[in-house]
Amino acid sequence: MHKNLFVILGIAILALLSCTKFTQRYVWDITQNQSHTLTAASKTLLDRLDAPLTISVYSPDINVLNTCKDLLERYRKYSKQVTIELHQTIFHDSEQSKLNLFTDNNMLVTYKDVRHAMDVRLGELSEQQISTLIQKTSNAANHWLVFLTGHQEADPLDSSELGLSSFAGLFTKQGMHIVTLNLAEQQTIPENTALLIIANPQLDFLPVEQELIHQYLSQGGKLLWLTEPDSKITATLIEEFGIKPSKGVAIDPTSLQLGSPHPALKILTKYPEHAITDDLHTATIMPWSAHLQILFQANDWQQQVFLSTEPSTWTYTGPEAFDTKTLSEYKEHLGPLNIGIALSRSNGTEVPQRSLVISDSSFLINKYLPLYANAQLAANAIEWTQEDVKLFIFSATPLKDLSYHTSKLDRFLYQYFFIIFLPILFITIGLYKGRRKLAESQF
Repeated sequence: MHKNLFVILGIAILALLSCTKFTQRYVWDITQNQSHTLTAASKTLLDRLDAPLTISVYSPDINVLNTCKDLLERYRKYSKQVTIELHQTIFHDSEQSKLNLFTDNNMLVTYKDVRHAMDVRLGELSEQQISTLIQKTSNAANHWLVFLTGHQEADPLDSSELGLSSFAGLFTKQGMHIVTLNLAEQQTIPENTALLIIANPQLDFLPVEQELIHQYLSQGGKLLWLTEPDSKITATLIEEFGIKPSKGVAIDPTSLQLGSPHPALKILTKYPEHAITDDLHTATIMPWSAHLQILFQANDWQQQVFLSTEPSTWTYTGPEAFDTKTLSEYKEHLGPLNIGIALSRSNGTEVPQRSLVISDSSFLINKYLPLYANAQLAANAIEWTQEDVKLFIFSATPLKDLSYHTSKLDRFLYQYFFIIFLPILFITIGLYKGRRKLAESQF
C-alpha cells in the first residue's frame, strides 16, 4: 500500500512541476579556451554602448531563429543594453533593398536610430560577424559628416535642384550627423569629424584654411573632394594628392545611344574593379565631369581609379556645342578618363587612411541623385571611407581542444576493454542470471 502511495505521489509531483512555467537555463563553457564565451574584444565593444541596442532576427525557418538565439544570448547575458527579438517572418521587399539584403534570413541591429543588417547563413554565422555588425552600427551613430562652407560650395541644406539635401539625407536617415563648417571663422576641424566634404568650391582657400586641411589629413583625417571641369581651386588638390582636374569637360558619344540628351551627360555602365563599385550592377549618370590627371604620387597616397569612361571618350575645351562633330574638334585628353580616384595610405596606423576625389559634384545634386544608381554610388563611396574605422579586430577564437592524443592505457581500454572485455562481461553476467533464474523456476 505504502509503495503504491509513494509511486502516485511521485507521479503527482512530476506532473505538477511539468505544469509550472518556471524554468531556469544554466550554461557552462568547459572548453579549454572558452570558445563558447564572448571574446574580450566583443565584451569591450558592449561595454562602450551608452544606449539600448536591439538585435532582431527575421526568418521563416525556426531552426535559423533558434541558432541565432543561442549565439545572441551571450550578448544579452553580458550587457543589459542588448535586447533580442525573434520574428518568424521576413522583411518587406523595400526594407530588404534599403539594407542590401538578398535572402529571407536576416539579422538587424538598431542603435540610436541607426540600422544595419546582414544575411544569416547558418554555416557561416559566428561571433565575428555579429560583433562586426554591432560595431558598424555603433560607429555610424557617432559619425559626423562635415561640409566645408565659405567658398560658395554646394549646400547640404539646399533642397533646390542644385542643392545637396538629398545627398545629406541619405546619411541622416542612418543616424549620422550633418554639419557645416566655415574654417575661416572656426579655424579648427572638430576631432569627431568622420569625413570632411569639400563640394566644388568656387573661391580659393585662405592660407590658414589650407594649413588646417593639411593638418587634418596629416593626423589621419578623411576627405571627400568634389570638383568640376576648369576648377580654379586646384592648389590643395595638387599639393595633397598629386591630382589636377582637366580644363575640358568629358565627352562620351556612346551615351547618346543610351538615351542621354547630351554627350557630356555621361551614362556609365562599366566600372573599374574596386570595393566602391563591386555591387553596382546598374548605370550611373555623370554630368559635366572633368578628367582627373594624376601628376605624381603625393604624400605616400596610393591612387586607384574607381570611376572612368570608355576609351572612345575625350575632354572638350571648345565653345558650347551639341553635335559630336564639333565636339570632336577640340580634344584635350583622350579616354579612358578618370572620374573618381580612391586614395589610401598607412600613415603609421593599424588601418589605412582613406580619401576620395571625384571630378563631378553634379551627380550628387538633388536633380541627378535619384537617377539610376547614383544614390547607391554615393552611399558606397562614403561607406568605403569609413570602413577603416575599427575600434576592435574580431578574430575567430582558436580552438585548442579539438585534438586528443591518446596514451598507451587509453589505446588499451579502447581496443580491448570496451570492445572485447566489457561486452563479454555483460554477456557472461546475462547468461549467469538467466541460468540462475531458470534453476530457481525448476524448484
